[in-house]
Amino acid sequence: MSKARALYRRILRTARTWDGGEIERHYIRQLARQEFEAKKNLKSAIEIDNAITEGEQRLEVGIHYKNPYPRPHYSDPGTLGGEEDLKRQTKRVDPKAGYRAKLAKGKAFKW
Repeated sequence: MSKARALYRRILRTARTWDGGEIERHYIRQLARQEFEAKKNLKSAIEIDNAITEGEQRLEVGIHYKNPYPRPHYSDPGTLGGEEDLKRQTKRVDPKAGYRAKLAKGKAFKW
């Protein structure tokens, strides 16, 4: 419990000294309260430790990037797991045109 309280105090202290403005300070306090309220009924020591570790990591990432909002889970467009509409798509009418032009240039007039 003392680790959880220490984390909560650290989050509130961070919110009080946050440079981003009052809206972001309020968001940090509100989100911290929601998360702690949601996880107040955890009983297992492992679950509690995992929740505290997750909170510490989110706080460190927020401080490092100076962004209090959660970071999106990102998968690189064009890789497996990326959403179909986010995959890289060519704007060329004929995607192979450049490749064929290089081949034709190499086979052009030679001495």
